[in-house]
Amino acid sequence: MRLEVVLDRAAPLDRGTVEGLIETAASGLSVEHRVIWCEAEGFEEHLRDRPAATVVVPPDNVEVAALLRPGDDRRDPRRVLVRFDAHARGRDASPQLSAHLRGIGLGGVTWAVRAVVYAARSPADTLRYGEHPEQFGQLRRPDGGGPPAALAVLVHGGYWRSRWQLDLMDALAIDLADRGLISVNLEYRRPDRHGWQATLEDVHAGVRQAADAVGRAHGQTPIVLIGHSAGGQLALQIAEERGASGEPVAAVVSLAGVVDLDAADARELSDGAVRLALGGRPAEIPERYLAASPLARPQRQVPTIVAIGAGDDPDLVEMNRRFVAAASGGPIDVVELPGDHFDLIDPTTPLWTATFDTVASRLWRSV
Repeated sequence: MRLEVVLDRAAPLDRGTVEGLIETAASGLSVEHRVIWCEAEGFEEHLRDRPAATVVVPPDNVEVAALLRPGDDRRDPRRVLVRFDAHARGRDASPQLSAHLRGIGLGGVTWAVRAVVYAARSPADTLRYGEHPEQFGQLRRPDGGGPPAALAVLVHGGYWRSRWQLDLMDALAIDLADRGLISVNLEYRRPDRHGWQATLEDVHAGVRQAADAVGRAHGQTPIVLIGHSAGGQLALQIAEERGASGEPVAAVVSLAGVVDLDAADARELSDGAVRLALGGRPAEIPERYLAASPLARPQRQVPTIVAIGAGDDPDLVEMNRRFVAAASGGPIDVVELPGDHFDLIDPTTPLWTATFDTVASRLWRSV
């Protein structure tokens, strides 16, 4: 495949820095690419007749829909379009966009490159579970048409902040489908803008909708929840709540999960992300922390796999080791190998391979 990155020539960006980031990302994905610095009036020409999957960085006040023909088909892998803005801005709701990444700094252009390449190489079906733009999942099926080995629902991290999106888990979602599972990469309303309860309701609803959709097509299928970082916390909480309500999952996987919310708040991890997400300090809302913090409730009903990269943030490594030591009840498996925070969501790493092998062993024992 080919990739084009079309950028606003007037944007206050150092070209060498930007092109270096794009080169690194494209080379890592073995993609031929071209960078185009475009005058404002030239965006329509480049985007309307684009011959390749494209990342676009237009002027801030321009919506992509104004630059394209009505009906331009974003489902065509040759014409997938992702918008990137390094700074925070409102969501561009242009229907032609596969994704709009924004507010994650200039280094986020590498995530935009990954997002457009993964969308082009492995198109996903959209699974909606609500009316809000963030209430959806991306469903990928294994090749071959046979029954799936399992349904894997992925919950992304980003310290529960809206600027981080489901594209963080694209590579794992594709890898799981390649391994014979149906994967649903879940987006959800984050609590920084919508409150903690909305986040919990969305993840529950997304898992339920995915299970219903797969069940209608394939009958009863084992479910595994896989969460990374803050998504690991959510996966652990949702799995236990589903088990308590009679909707059990076969296994839950926490990849560097934030598993001790009291400690994470006390240590000011990610500039107070925990209190922002939950809506207060532990002393103010103790019941919410008790329900949400896996280490506060170490008696597990659901088979649990905890994956740790030994080179990750020491706070995350330490609290996950304490969680493993304290956990009881359901079976607990631990995978700890060299690797950093993002090696856990990189399907090319030994850390993910060992984690998946543990997941597969647990799943096959459960069916």
